[in-house]
Amino acid sequence: MNLEPPLPARGAHCPPPQVLEDHSAGVVTPVSVDEHLGSCHNCKGYVDALRAEQAAFLAARPEEMLLRKLDARRRAQARRPSRSVLLALLGVALAAVLLVRISTGASPAVLLKGSSALRVYARAPSEPRDSLVTSETVLRQGSVLHFGYRAPDNGQLLIFEVDGAGAVAVFYPFGASASAPIRTDGPEVLPGSVVLDAAPGPSRLVAVFRPGAEPLEAAALLEVLKRGEPVSCEGCTVEARTVPKQP
Repeated sequence: MNLEPPLPARGAHCPPPQVLEDHSAGVVTPVSVDEHLGSCHNCKGYVDALRAEQAAFLAARPEEMLLRKLDARRRAQARRPSRSVLLALLGVALAAVLLVRISTGASPAVLLKGSSALRVYARAPSEPRDSLVTSETVLRQGSVLHFGYRAPDNGQLLIFEVDGAGAVAVFYPFGASASAPIRTDGPEVLPGSVVLDAAPGPSRLVAVFRPGAEPLEAAALLEVLKRGEPVSCEGCTVEARTVPKQP
């Protein structure tokens, strides 16, 4: 039985196929995916076909349905934090809120742990689909990267890469001298992609967001990153992520 319907024709704002497959399997995906499915016939048809194939597969193999339920219950119990862990996480969150309240002037806004706005999707040369980059992901030369960003307001966005040799490049919008506009009601997966070269790792990604219509100039921020200094600009939210990279 074929469990992988043909990939749909994708537009510039369509989520990566891996995100659609996660959605069809019940994995929690951004709200923007549901909104996109409401307006994109191709992506909705792909998700519906995946769900139909999964249902038919499990109906033909009831023992596998039982095993899946047992495995889901086991994993849910393993992920359930203890009371002490919850209290510790609450303390961290409260401390982060205090940092947000006392940040003033040109200091970048502080993001709560777990409130990451930047999402990175990667596809290795040997893989047919994109996958969400996590703290355990190792990028390699030739990997294709797509970016997503949950903007808290309509504004301007720049994404930089600092490689292991200290070289800095604008990854979004790729090679541009200024930021690109981004909207809260726009697609979470940004248009365009980049291919990683043979530069040494790790790869450090830095997203700079500022609300408003005035573009962010990349030149000054590039110089700050080349000097290895923290990025800071008036009214900006800065998020950095380091991902291991191998040849």
